[in-house]
Amino acid sequence: MKIEDCFYLGVITRRHGLKGNFLIKIDTDQPELYTKMRSFYILIPGGEELLPVVITHSKIYKQDILNVLPEETSEAYFNSIKGAEVYLPISQLPPLKGTQFFYHEVIGFEIIDTLNGNSSAGEIVRINENVPQPYFITQLNNMEINVPIIQEWIEEIDRENKKIKIALPEGLIEVFI
Repeated sequence: MKIEDCFYLGVITRRHGLKGNFLIKIDTDQPELYTKMRSFYILIPGGEELLPVVITHSKIYKQDILNVLPEETSEAYFNSIKGAEVYLPISQLPPLKGTQFFYHEVIGFEIIDTLNGNSSAGEIVRINENVPQPYFITQLNNMEINVPIIQEWIEEIDRENKKIKIALPEGLIEVFI
């Protein structure tokens, strides 16, 4: 499995209990979707390839933490995977509807500014999510534009035509032009 065919789910943090369980801090709004998984892939810190991990049980421990029981339960095994990033194949992502989306899904979509005459705010080339307020980075007339990802502004996601209609505040685009 290649990392570009997967999505990041979380990171293995610590052991839990006496049976060999460990905890995964997950990066999702819907942890319940991952309680039935029976395997995942990990990327060991400093590693370059994804390694499969088979588990026999998974349940929510806290809001954003999964408690999993792997087939291999030795302490040496846990020590070798502690801190590893956890990945799942993109094919296992649940389908989203309405104005919900996965970041990787909307790369290449065009932003349509509905408050300013349905004008283009550019094509999404990447997303900056390493800031308190994530934003789309679009390309418009050879210029980069930063569009905040604010759910209340998003009116429609047209997956078929690869467009996102957003009610942008007046003057936002002009700041970058």
